[in-house]
Amino acid sequence: MSGLPDRQTPVTQGLFEETYGASYICAILTVFLFGISVLQGYMYYLKYSRDSPYLKLLVFSLLAMGTVHTALICHTVYHYLVLSYTRPEFLIDGEWSVYTSSVLGSFMCFIIQMFFANMIFHLTKSRWWGIVLAGTIVLLSLAQFAFGVFFTTREFQLWQLAKLAAIVHITQVPMLAFRIITDILICVSLCYTLWDSRTEIRRTTKLINMLIVYAINRFVLTTLVVIVQMIVLITKPQSIGAMVIEFVTVHLYVNSLLATLNSRNHLRNIGNDRVNSDSNLSSSDRYGKFSSVRFVHGGSTTAGQQQQQSLAVLSSQAPTSSSSGFEMSRMDDVLDVNKEGTVGIQVERYIMSDLSESIQRKKPGEEYV
Repeated sequence: MSGLPDRQTPVTQGLFEETYGASYICAILTVFLFGISVLQGYMYYLKYSRDSPYLKLLVFSLLAMGTVHTALICHTVYHYLVLSYTRPEFLIDGEWSVYTSSVLGSFMCFIIQMFFANMIFHLTKSRWWGIVLAGTIVLLSLAQFAFGVFFTTREFQLWQLAKLAAIVHITQVPMLAFRIITDILICVSLCYTLWDSRTEIRRTTKLINMLIVYAINRFVLTTLVVIVQMIVLITKPQSIGAMVIEFVTVHLYVNSLLATLNSRNHLRNIGNDRVNSDSNLSSSDRYGKFSSVRFVHGGSTTAGQQQQQSLAVLSSQAPTSSSSGFEMSRMDDVLDVNKEGTVGIQVERYIMSDLSESIQRKKPGEEYV
């Protein structure tokens, strides 16, 4: 037994372990997930250098915001677990880093949900139905971001953590509710759109089923974590448990988006019945002809028709065309110049749209389901 007297703190030992112990655990998970997102970002720039500048900027922005968010979390943990030892009043006061991380996390979730809304808009066959689905997702996501900004504003006004219990039911609960609804709508919309793209071709069905499984898996984990976050918030509004779970939730969203981007080569190989590894793809791209799929905006095939989206499949086959919107053409590598003196550059703008549509045509001798 030490002869030193017990340190006087404004919170009990049990409350300290429950709240700030959870903060420490969530901070460790946050740093772990941040490391995974950095690795995924590195793999993205390594394998998809031909993506549009928009996608590259999106990934860079999310990684930059994720870095800032992780730094804010580390500062928060240092403030409450280290500095509070000599200044116990820190345990009941707020801190700018944890409050700033709240609004930054809401904004990152909003950006990621906008990405999936854009994907759904371009995947949906009916333009009107795509506008309805994407517009609904945008409105719901804007609502969750607005409540996130409102909650952060009230945090700075009240400052003390104990006072936040009075506002969580009118700020955080609606924010999480809109986030859950948005995620469920995104998942259901993706599954419905992919299911609606099925054909009687066995290869198409295999790829569509795998795309649906991927879509469900990516949203199940994040949605479950947000649901747990809401349950903790409703049952224990005086605890900061829901606030620290938000640390982890944000980086789950980032990894979900990066996983969507990085899975394209694997899914495309399945759709094209290829078994090439990523290294083989890179080697083929650099030194010879290559086959790739991209989603482009094409002009109308006849005068007077509206401009429509078409899928161009670039391969080493002889040029052919069809009325279904598929165009076969031959193009040299981006690093090589063809006979006409032009350089072929592949840019894939709309993620996953090529995966569900590039296999709609039946190959010779291919079986139906």
